[in-house]
Amino acid sequence: ERLEPVRVTHAALTAAVLADADQARLLELSKALVAAQLAANGTDPATIPDATLEQQARGAVQQVTTPWMRTFLALDPRVALVQVRVPVLALNGTLDTQVIPEQNLPAIEAALREAGAPVTVRRYEGLNHLFQPATTGSPQEYANIETTIDPKVLAEIPAWIWSVSGQRAGAPAAGAPAGAAPGRAAPAPPASR
Repeated sequence: ERLEPVRVTHAALTAAVLADADQARLLELSKALVAAQLAANGTDPATIPDATLEQQARGAVQQVTTPWMRTFLALDPRVALVQVRVPVLALNGTLDTQVIPEQNLPAIEAALREAGAPVTVRRYEGLNHLFQPATTGSPQEYANIETTIDPKVLAEIPAWIWSVSGQRAGAPAAGAPAGAAPGRAAPAPPASR
């Protein structure tokens, strides 16, 4: 709920970029996004000097109008996802403000199911985009959080890999030489010249 204004404003800015809106409109939306992000982080935008807000908004416009960002914003991951045929583990923190779980996980899951790919979806309560325990999920929090990745996420990933690989944790991989480390396959033969 607290992040809804950020999501709505971000979506409006993205739509404006993709529609080739003029710079004035992009600046207006960028200012609104900066204000929404500040408010979501508990800062009253009215306490920030106008020149600072203007500078932040102009920086955002520069960033979202680069050729790379325009391509990224126009990308439809569904096109690739419906071609996937291998098991997929889709993870998201509930405080992820960059990949909104309510918006993205159902679409990812639907595309993968349409493709016939086995999919496991996990939402982690209270974790941000980097799977850190967070208060707001804002990228501004990242550097202040001591946990690199929450241990429950670190435990889930190998457990899922073992579950879909058909092997039990700690067992040598098929084709591994005697004494090989668990999960390691035999090295590939050298390439012929």
